[in-house]
Amino acid sequence: MPECEDEEIRFITHTLNYLAHACFFVNQPNLMIVAYVRGLSLSLKHGLNRYTSICLSMYACLLGSMGDFDAAYEAGNMAYKLTGRFDSIECKARTMAKLYCFTKHLKEPLHQLLDGFLKYYEEGMEGGDTEKAICNITGYTQVYLFLGLPLEPLLQDLERYMEQFEKFEKTSVSFVFNAFSQGIHCLCGKTSDPYVLSGDIIKETTFLQDVHDNAIARWAFHFMKLYVAYHLNQDIPELEHAAQAFWTQGVPLKGTPIFFLMNYAFLNGMAAMALEAKKRRKRKYRKIREQSIALIHTWEKKGVPWVSHMLLILRAERDRLNPKKGQREVKAAYDAAIRMASRTGYVNDCALANERCARYYFHEVGDDGWGLFYLKKAVKLYKEWGANAKLDQLAVEFPSVGQDPSSTDSIGKVSGTIRARERYKKTANDKHFAKICDLCSQEMRNSSSSVYGSSAFLQNSSEPVQSEGGSSSSLQCERSKLLVGSRVAAIL
Repeated sequence: MPECEDEEIRFITHTLNYLAHACFFVNQPNLMIVAYVRGLSLSLKHGLNRYTSICLSMYACLLGSMGDFDAAYEAGNMAYKLTGRFDSIECKARTMAKLYCFTKHLKEPLHQLLDGFLKYYEEGMEGGDTEKAICNITGYTQVYLFLGLPLEPLLQDLERYMEQFEKFEKTSVSFVFNAFSQGIHCLCGKTSDPYVLSGDIIKETTFLQDVHDNAIARWAFHFMKLYVAYHLNQDIPELEHAAQAFWTQGVPLKGTPIFFLMNYAFLNGMAAMALEAKKRRKRKYRKIREQSIALIHTWEKKGVPWVSHMLLILRAERDRLNPKKGQREVKAAYDAAIRMASRTGYVNDCALANERCARYYFHEVGDDGWGLFYLKKAVKLYKEWGANAKLDQLAVEFPSVGQDPSSTDSIGKVSGTIRARERYKKTANDKHFAKICDLCSQEMRNSSSSVYGSSAFLQNSSEPVQSEGGSSSSLQCERSKLLVGSRVAAIL
């Protein structure tokens, strides 16, 4: 298509872009989409300009919202190609930020977003668009956290970025970045009280006052508060308070295929089931639970390659609450979830699944042998992840495990010194991918099966055996043949 020569049309398209950008931070997704689509319509009618790629990237988001993930991904690729036609660092940084937030993850492994966020953060800084640079580095921080990569390198990154951002005026997205940064510091035990989202970065009371009209920032704050509260202890009042505050915020950009929607659904479902187990009025929590499972299942069916382990963990938790499910069925469901999280490299979720299974044996079955087996694996993985506040909480609750040398040996020898781009190297051939995809399909079938012996843990019910799913050493071994999702062969 030819380029637009009408200066007035270019100015209108420019104005629509900034209007839509403002709608993002006041949680008006419908108005945001209308503005972007109108800008795209003008470009198609009068010719392309440098802002067309931004409008097209959000049209891809609209297609994803309508459930057509394939078309959304293709439209996103077209927007990326269009950025090369116009020499505009500012528009390229904005376009790529939207693509990495809304479309790239629909058909690509989540870890591949990391390098892109860093690259376009640098381009945003070079182009003088500090707000978009902060947006990209916020996406990098969120993806890094959700991938379960070692937290200590991330803390070093955050310290460096915060020093740079202090030179600039605070923007709307910088509040989101600060909320996530403070939550990560709490999880790593860098604050006196990890249940309070306060420290050197933000103060809880003043922060909420500053973002009272910023829906995205409020959501980010309450998300991290619930994230920290759930991971530190699922059985204390702080979890209920954090969950209720989070649920009253609503979902920002509801209906859009933004990447953190799956992590939102996963945390929502896990928190709801933790409260369902303790509360008399269970209908509300069951509804939240089923909505979360249905949403993740929909994405999994549409070919999103990194959500299978979350779906298996949620199903295992649901089986645990189902009185019709026996011990073997619940155990098989947890084992399937642990193996999937292990094979896909999600150390944080693998640790969580091991811990939840350990608590099931301690509190509901009364089998301390299996409980200790799973708990020791959880402690190893939490230490590998770098969640020091969680380790402190487990040491208080289970002092014998914290003093056991077997729970701390060979920890951090692999992923404690690597980064995401080194962890996921594409060295496997097509035959290996086909084999792994068959294993994934088998895991999904096993999660709903009650056949005795479907898990390696069930080979001998009297003595715990070493299992690849919970073992940190096996987790390290699996990284040499990493899986990025149940449909990775079709994508890569």
